[in-house]
Amino acid sequence: MISPRVIVAGVGTMGAAACAHIARRGADVIGLERFSIGHTFGSHSGQSRAYRLAYYEHPDYVPLLRRARELWMDINERTGREVFCPVGGVYLAPHGADFVRIAHEAADTTYGQPAMTVEGLHVHIALCDTLSHNL
Repeated sequence: MISPRVIVAGVGTMGAAACAHIARRGADVIGLERFSIGHTFGSHSGQSRAYRLAYYEHPDYVPLLRRARELWMDINERTGREVFCPVGGVYLAPHGADFVRIAHEAADTTYGQPAMTVEGLHVHIALCDTLSHNL
């Protein structure tokens, strides 16, 4: 029996990804899961997840999110399945809200991730234009 050098507790989305990356680097790894694989008790369950590069919490997350996006796209390519389907996003907030300003700065100013700020009736026009280019 092989004794793993790494044990990952929980093999939901993050644990399974950790196991895969550790194994690809040549280490013996085992993932332990309390429930059955694909259970509905974790944050990974359901039909979709929000993923964003305009990250309000702190701009230091943006490089990590970009790398995560690359890894998700790699999974799409290696499996031939679209498990990650990137789409646009919209933040709505009162005029001048710090939330929007900080998210915009983190994405656009700090890391060059395209972001735009629109107000009033222009929201409808910008959203329709963005959606029509991404469908």
